Amino acid sequence: MLAVGYLLVGGGPLVGSGGQQQAFEPHPEPPDALTTESAIEVAVQHERAYVDRELGTNPAVQSYVVGPTVTGRAVTVLARNETGVYVRLKQPFSYSTRSADGDARTNTTYLVNESTVEVVSRERGAYV
Repeated sequence: MLAVGYLLVGGGPLVGSGGQQQAFEPHPEPPDALTTESAIEVAVQHERAYVDRELGTNPAVQSYVVGPTVTGRAVTVLARNETGVYVRLKQPFSYSTRSADGDARTNTTYLVNESTVEVVSRERGAYV
C-alpha cells in the first residue's frame, strides 16, 4: 500500500446557495497523462463538483462553502497499479440550514486512469 498525504490541492473555496439553479463546478475529464499528481488533481476536482451539486440542489441548505473549514483537505494515494491510481479524499465543507450550521468532510475513494474517474467507495453522511 502506498500512502502519501497531500493538502491544499485544487482551487479556492466554492460558495453557493442550496435549492437553487446555478452553475455548478464541472466534473473533470480523466487526465491525458496519468501521474500521481494528475490523479490527485482530477479526484479533488471531481469531489468538489460532487459536493457542490449535493449541497446546491438540497432545498434544506441555505448556504454552503466547499473548502477548508475546521479541518483541511486530506488526500492519500492508496495504490498505483495497472488499473490506475486509487486516491482517498476527505473534502471539507460547511453549510447552513434554517435551524443549524455545520462543518463536515466527505470520505471518498476514486480510481483514476486515462479513461475514467470512478468512485470506488463513498461514505454517506447525514449532514442535513
